[in-house]
Order: sequence, then C-alpha cells, then structure tokens
Amino acid sequence: MLKNKIVVVQTLNPELITYFDYISGIISVQGSLLSHLAIVARERKIPVVANYQQSIYKLKNGDRIKLDCDLGEIVTKV
Repeated sequence: MLKNKIVVVQTLNPELITYFDYISGIISVQGSLLSHLAIVARERKIPVVANYQQSIYKLKNGDRIKLDCDLGEIVTKV
C-alpha cells in the first residue's frame, strides 16, 4: 500500500495520477516542475522534486525522508 509514501521514479509518467490518492510526495530523476504531472500534483498538494540530480540509489525502501520542494532537496531522517 502506498498510503502516505513518497514515490521515487525515473520519469514523471502521467500514469502516476492514478495513485495520487495514496501518495504523499514524488521524487523524479528526470522531468520538469512544469510538466503536466508535476502541475497536477501541486494542485493536489502533493510535493514534487523533479530533475533530482543526486543519487536516488542511496535511498532505501522504508527510509524516512523530508522533501524540500523549494530548494529541490531531500533530507534523510534517522
């Protein structure tokens, strides 16, 4: 179940819209904050970090993280 989970994806795929009722954030390696998906997500109050340049492979399933969408940063919590 994705409820209250942050989803990490390679690209901002429009199919993610079907999961918007279940997710609380999106991190994308590619894409733009001006993409259709990112705009719709922000309208639904779902934070999006797009074109994330750091390694997403450091993130593990179950990690507690904080998205700072203003700065485009991800902070891993312990």
